[in-house]
Amino acid sequence: MKDSAEVVAVRARELAGSERVAGTIKAGAVGASAYVQIGSAKVPEALLLEIGNASSARSLLTSERSGTFKHPVFARKSEGRDEWTWVNDQPMHPCVGPAAAEMVASGELVAKLCEGVNRAMSSVGLTME
Repeated sequence: MKDSAEVVAVRARELAGSERVAGTIKAGAVGASAYVQIGSAKVPEALLLEIGNASSARSLLTSERSGTFKHPVFARKSEGRDEWTWVNDQPMHPCVGPAAAEMVASGELVAKLCEGVNRAMSSVGLTME
C-alpha cells in the first residue's frame, strides 16, 4: 500500500512550489491504509499552503472555501489577535491533492493499489483468478 502513496508523493514533490515544501512530503502506510503527509514542525507553512485555514483536508473538501487563506504578518504577543496585521488573500498552492487527482485520472494509482493487493494476497498464499 505504501507504494501507491509513494506514487502520489513523488508527483506532489514535483508540483510543490519549493524544495523546502517538497522535502516535507512523505508517504506511509498503517495496516491496510496508505497516506501522504505534508508539512513538519520546521516547515508548518507547507500544510497551510496545501489546505489553507481548514482544520484538515477532509474539512477543506466539504467546505466552499476559495483558494486563499489568511495569516498574521505582525503578531505582537502584547496585543490580541484582533489587533494583529493580517494578510487575508494569500493564495494556496496545493500539490498533494492535485497529484492524487492526476494519479487517479491516469490509472497509475489504481495499478499500484492492485499490485499491492496482489502482493499481500500472495504473501498469505492466495491468488486472484
